[in-house]
Amino acid sequence: MYVIQLVGYKNSGKTTLAVELIKRLQQQGFNIATIKHHGHGGEPSFVENTDTASHWEAGATAAAVFGEETLQIKLWNDKISIERMLDFYKEFGVDITIMEGFKRLDYAKIVLIRDNSDNRLLDELANIQMVYSRDESIIHTSKPLYKDKELLFQEVQRQLDSFRIN
Repeated sequence: MYVIQLVGYKNSGKTTLAVELIKRLQQQGFNIATIKHHGHGGEPSFVENTDTASHWEAGATAAAVFGEETLQIKLWNDKISIERMLDFYKEFGVDITIMEGFKRLDYAKIVLIRDNSDNRLLDELANIQMVYSRDESIIHTSKPLYKDKELLFQEVQRQLDSFRIN
């Protein structure tokens, strides 16, 4: 399995890049999963006023609902680690997990830089493979810098093995 970790500050384009990368890799036949860090405080959305929400609110450790084609699960994150989540994905045939956020985890990263004030991430973070920025004033980084999204996608595909975790 491969993990492509996209990190950067808020509004750096992580979600936009993730969506485009998902589409591109899925079109090539890869099974893609995502894990997103909810870094805005509070809890992620869960459908309220449903039986499953009632189970959760009553104190269930985990609550899941199967639809015709999808499964939604909610559980306390102290019950599962990122590594176990990746194992779960692998069990279901996921080829590539795109991880959005979780700056401090040590997976191979693409760092998104909005402007020069974000450059400190390049000194603070580990396992940086590539840097992406649309800011024309950023001309040099200690890691390969991409300004063109198409070239970045091509390079991710070419260097996919650098994102392998097992």
